Amino acid sequence: MISDAENRVIVNVGGIRHETYKATLKKIPATRLSRLTEALANYDPILNEYFFDRHPGVFAQVNISYILQYTRYAHRDCKSKAETARNTI
Repeated sequence: MISDAENRVIVNVGGIRHETYKATLKKIPATRLSRLTEALANYDPILNEYFFDRHPGVFAQVNISYILQYTRYAHRDCKSKAETARNTI
């Protein structure tokens, strides 16, 4: 099993550091963030972070968009599972 420290990842976007989990990023398929590996040129082994030379405000908006989308779908799935359970009782 992967420890919490091994699963954590730091993404530095335009000087602003964001800490999250690799598992969280893998839930956003077909994005550069879902394919992070230490072999990438933007990985700094000394700082143990990935650096992206992008505007940090734009990244924050994209990140919020993914979070809202994930939350919306998770809520919809929970609601449909609750309705299915209710209908089978």
